[in-house]
Amino acid sequence: MSLFLNPKVIALAVLASLAPFAIDTYLPGFHIIAADLSSTPGYVQQSLTFYLIPYTIMTLFHGAISDSIGRITTIKWGLALFFFASIGCALATSIEELWLFRALQGIGGGAGNVVARAMVRDLYEGAQAQRVMATVQIMWGTSSKGNGNRSNNVWDCACCSSYFWWFFT
Repeated sequence: MSLFLNPKVIALAVLASLAPFAIDTYLPGFHIIAADLSSTPGYVQQSLTFYLIPYTIMTLFHGAISDSIGRITTIKWGLALFFFASIGCALATSIEELWLFRALQGIGGGAGNVVARAMVRDLYEGAQAQRVMATVQIMWGTSSKGNGNRSNNVWDCACCSSYFWWFFT
């Protein structure tokens, strides 16, 4: 069976792609978010920083957390936090609220990326692990390439909250 069709590999690639997806798809809509929140594009750009700093810091800890409480539990908590933070972003009425919920998204979103790679190490060995990791990376890389085009379609008929609700469709 091709690794591209293996359900485990697909699941790992989706987990690894969640955090970059949360960045790539909302970049074209900065001006819409700024207008909806009565803010400026500069402040909306700061929401990217509010996402990336917690994401980066938590990549140092998600591996240790998953070692102590388990991979699946870490993924469940990370995805739950990401899910509820996305709802918070969709319901945000000010730029400060968006910053807060984007920071929470960053904390939760990093779990999928780190734990997916750890799970490759757990599930596969040697050359097979290398092939699986390469396949996950290819799927991760190609998934973000089309995000700009897909997100432009969302932004064409959108307001700020529609992007964040889009995570649930």
